[in-house]
Amino acid sequence: WSTGTKQAGGEWLQIDFGSSVTINHVNLQQGDDIDDYPRSYAVIVSDTAKDLNATPKLTGNGKSGVSTAILLPALATGRYLLIKQTGSSLSWWSAEELEASCAE
Repeated sequence: WSTGTKQAGGEWLQIDFGSSVTINHVNLQQGDDIDDYPRSYAVIVSDTAKDLNATPKLTGNGKSGVSTAILLPALATGRYLLIKQTGSSLSWWSAEELEASCAE
């Protein structure tokens, strides 16, 4: 997945799990371009699709050349995982793979 354009803030990626899940960890794996990491991000877990104005469960910054590991400070329950890119860069924001760890 890729934005296909430079990061300006406000780009987002949403995963629909199909039903409510409880999440504690997310990992965004980078592809071959080490500069396509999210400069800043906000993580939202919600039962509402495209809930861009919800209070984030966590905010943080990505790093060049490594996967973006996101450990939520508390378990979060919802149908949708939304990651909003909030920084800016001339590079795109891309994710080769997204892993979400769900609590049982």
